[in-house]
Amino acid sequence: TYSFTPVNQSVQPPGGNFTLGIGTTCTWTASTTTPWLAINAGGTTGNGTLSYTVAPNNSVASRTGSILINNQTYAVTQFGSGCNYTVAPLTANYNATGGQGQISVQTDSACSWTVQNSASWIGNLNVGGVAVTSPSGNATLTYTVAANNTSQSRTTTLTVAGQSVTVNQAGVGILFTAQSVVNGASFLSGQIAPGELITIFGSALGPTPPVGLQLTPDGQHVTTSLGGTQVLFDGVAAPITYVSDTQVNAIVPFELSGSAVSTQVQVVVQGIPSSSVTEFLASSSPAIFTLSGGIGQGAVLNQDNSPNSTSNPAAVGSVLQVYITGAGQTKPAGIDGQLAGSNPAQPLGAVTATVGGVPAPVQYAGSSSGLVAGVTQVNVLVPQGTPSGNSVPLGVQVGA
Repeated sequence: TYSFTPVNQSVQPPGGNFTLGIGTTCTWTASTTTPWLAINAGGTTGNGTLSYTVAPNNSVASRTGSILINNQTYAVTQFGSGCNYTVAPLTANYNATGGQGQISVQTDSACSWTVQNSASWIGNLNVGGVAVTSPSGNATLTYTVAANNTSQSRTTTLTVAGQSVTVNQAGVGILFTAQSVVNGASFLSGQIAPGELITIFGSALGPTPPVGLQLTPDGQHVTTSLGGTQVLFDGVAAPITYVSDTQVNAIVPFELSGSAVSTQVQVVVQGIPSSSVTEFLASSSPAIFTLSGGIGQGAVLNQDNSPNSTSNPAAVGSVLQVYITGAGQTKPAGIDGQLAGSNPAQPLGAVTATVGGVPAPVQYAGSSSGLVAGVTQVNVLVPQGTPSGNSVPLGVQVGA
């Protein structure tokens, strides 16, 4: 008779070295015909210990082998890695016209997976042009998104290989979120300020090709409708400087200054409004314009009006012309979309600056003739002690 400790062995996929305690009064030896089991040492008369090694299991399925101790069979079960799935993309966005989409599934060839879809506007799900209910292994799932003829966006979730894939479709209006409303200088989201130039990213925002800034017939104001698109803040139409299918540049109305803490933003395309998103307000939310979408070299002029650059640096004691937006309400009060004239409008909040971390005197902060209200020119004296170099940080603060 024989007793085994443990009674049987279960092993994780990486395998490893194991021992088996054998209780008996007989003389015994051990052998195996299982290719992924190897006997290391064991065999004696009476009680003893058998040492053996289990090789890694790189397959999906579990497997069972055995060790023969005289005429007794000892079972060893090793788990497989199981079916793991990589699904991409997990989010897809479409405009109102719809279109075709693809979802990639990567897994072991022995692994099957399913697709679940409850949306009537998602159809023609197939792999390799053939509609299948339970594909196996690596594959590309294709589908079609029907046109959305309503003004409201819609969302559904496909379950592909056990993972959720979110499909968003804009209505005839637009698809955008509160986070896609960003400062027009820094391209960062956050609180917005009266007069701030902002950018809205999304889909179905306006015409293709894009339409640039247009002025009212008197040549003194930026229009509040461009290419059939309007941007509303609590129902007030904002000046628009650029519009395309994926981007709108607008100016937050000065009327929002005061005690309000938030505003509702809508984009209206060809008379059809989008859903509203909530944006929170601040008295100021300044950012410096750059040469490349919110990063890198500032769009700064030297004292002689030449562009500041690594090859054209500013000298200590000279004056930099810095352009910012988000300085907030002005004195006198800003007029939406108005081009600045010879009478300057200055921010209500105090404006300070640093160059290379050194406090820098601000000689002027206010409107810049010919530029739209909401753009603030800040003239900064490069102070003594400013470090030299090709990348010296510049900071401007307005109020708090």
